[in-house]
Amino acid sequence: MTYPYIDNIQELIRPETIAVFDADQTAFTSAASSEKREIRVTSGLHNFDMNFKTRTDFYGRKKKELGGYLYDQNIMREVKGLPLYKKEEFTIEDIQIPSEESHCYHAIKHKIKPLLENLGRTKYISLLGGEHNFRLDAPLPQKYKSNREGMLRPVLLEKAREYIVKHHNAKIIDYFEADDVCRAYAEIGYQHYLKHGWFNYLIVSFDKDQRGFAGLIIDPLTRDGKLVHTKPMLIDDGIGEIWLEKQSCKGYGFKWLCLQCVTGDITDGVLPYQPFGLTFGASSAYKLLGTCTTKAECLEKVAQQYVDWFPDGVEFADFTGKQQKFSAGQWLEIIFSLVYMKKSRDDKTTFFSLMKEYNA
Repeated sequence: MTYPYIDNIQELIRPETIAVFDADQTAFTSAASSEKREIRVTSGLHNFDMNFKTRTDFYGRKKKELGGYLYDQNIMREVKGLPLYKKEEFTIEDIQIPSEESHCYHAIKHKIKPLLENLGRTKYISLLGGEHNFRLDAPLPQKYKSNREGMLRPVLLEKAREYIVKHHNAKIIDYFEADDVCRAYAEIGYQHYLKHGWFNYLIVSFDKDQRGFAGLIIDPLTRDGKLVHTKPMLIDDGIGEIWLEKQSCKGYGFKWLCLQCVTGDITDGVLPYQPFGLTFGASSAYKLLGTCTTKAECLEKVAQQYVDWFPDGVEFADFTGKQQKFSAGQWLEIIFSLVYMKKSRDDKTTFFSLMKEYNA
């Protein structure tokens, strides 16, 4: 199984077609690639002060066993009859060394201009997330995306955003996320395609969430300097597909959206079952939804899974300290609101409105 790649995108676009970039991705990846990161390791106890490329280089990959530099040093210290180093005896500080701002700006242009040239198009818009985000108000044990709070932000990120606003036709999106609005443009493009046979909007994004909805998508993600997805994807409004690959689930279309309802999105801290001591991995998700042949069947199995998980509902203190209590259905609706991307500002879709629509 694979994604719904197309061989010739030129058959599906016209000179009027507008490329819509998820510029949050463009800004972040360009700023991140324009800095050097390393760690400074110090210890007053051992009179130690050295820089390393990564934590792995310093103490290895395993949680309970030392590797890397510390492992080598301890072997030599053991031979010499010296006390062994302990990881907790060292302090680690992250160091970010940005390059010139011009390097970051060049990286941004390199992500936009060549793609447009390959398409033979000049019209595009860039979407950047602005103030607030309705998902931040969701009553969750862990605030939406709070799992990212300890992560390092590239030093030049704000400069990158400013540059995109000034030079790359940016729109600032408040209340929603940039990828929500990408999905809205994808829907406009898809409806135009159904009516006219070509897309007036195509989406440039490597967000896996986009693949749960209809549209024409170019995924610009690269690995080792090469595109991971060398062809665009045309995702229709059918059931789609999911499959297992390297012990994780991949997919697109309606099945992919339903899969996210039961697996959540650990990247954003959306955890439908994990806060309650349950386990439900990729293989379990595939077994639940992999053989479904209709949207109604997908919805029914997701709803039943929540009933099986939470026959008495859920109770917890949310991230503000407020005590919450929800039925299985209410909890499902909360998770759905986090993984579903609205097709318009007025989109009132809920999980149970979909059940009604598809007679589930």
